[in-house]
Amino acid sequence: MISQEEINIRKMIVHILDHSLSIPVLSQDEIPSSYEIKEFFTSHIAKTMNDDGIKTCRFNDEENMFLSHLESLKSEKKKILSHFPKTLQSNYLTL
Repeated sequence: MISQEEINIRKMIVHILDHSLSIPVLSQDEIPSSYEIKEFFTSHIAKTMNDDGIKTCRFNDEENMFLSHLESLKSEKKKILSHFPKTLQSNYLTL
């Protein structure tokens, strides 16, 4: 189980993916940080991550632009974490 206290939001951009809209609303700017906004999103993330009905997914297309972006972010994260002790690295690489 993940708690709200374990979630640290430093910056965020929120895209609205509502199936009732014909197209997604993609934001270009960061959301200004406030306690209320962080509280809302950390609560939502914790609730989602702890849901027994949570689903997993896998990308099938090797030329998937989104997957490539996620892989580059993970690679960057590994480079940054290489400066920290191994115990921290193993905790944060799983997130």
